Amino acid sequence: MDVLLTEANWKAKGLPLRSMKEKLSQSKTGISEALRVLATMDKTLRAEILNAALVKKMDTVLKATETALKKLKAEDKKLVALRDNMVKAVAGYRKEHNDLVGRITRDNIGSISGGIKMLRAQAVKEFSTENQDFVDGATKVANADAVKIMAYIDTIDVSTLNISNAGRWKTLIDERAQWEKDVKQALKTSLLEIRKGQGDTIDRLKASCQL
Repeated sequence: MDVLLTEANWKAKGLPLRSMKEKLSQSKTGISEALRVLATMDKTLRAEILNAALVKKMDTVLKATETALKKLKAEDKKLVALRDNMVKAVAGYRKEHNDLVGRITRDNIGSISGGIKMLRAQAVKEFSTENQDFVDGATKVANADAVKIMAYIDTIDVSTLNISNAGRWKTLIDERAQWEKDVKQALKTSLLEIRKGQGDTIDRLKASCQL
């Protein structure tokens, strides 16, 4: 956050410039209090930048800070300049926040503090939690072999996902089920043939051992 919007900077560079006349006509400016709340909200919002409820609260805090600044009665030119620059800093805070939000994409949301948490919360509102569940699960098996991938796919309902190849997954699942049947049948056939052959071998062995 811009140093101009810190309470410490205001107390060090703003308050000393207030004249006695100003203090008598406006004993309380509310600026220190507003900056204190702003600092707390800034820390909270930075932990969850995509939390709409927190953004709304921050909007209220920024408006209150701006109002307190604009109501300040100041005669000293340096104090007037400081106040005007602080008002600009409030606008700058908004722009910085909006620019940061604007740069968030699906590829980098995981690196944003609280990003995935808020994405999942939004998905709950939109009844689309299955999509994030799929991302979480599929990521874990992405580098596994095809058998493990299919085992994972078999645990979900692909028809609930926002994907264009749901039909292809359904076909692969059906093909896998048939393949498993074919494998079991092939093993059964092989065992029967080997056992039959061994039966013939035993018969010949028995014949050679007759007295």
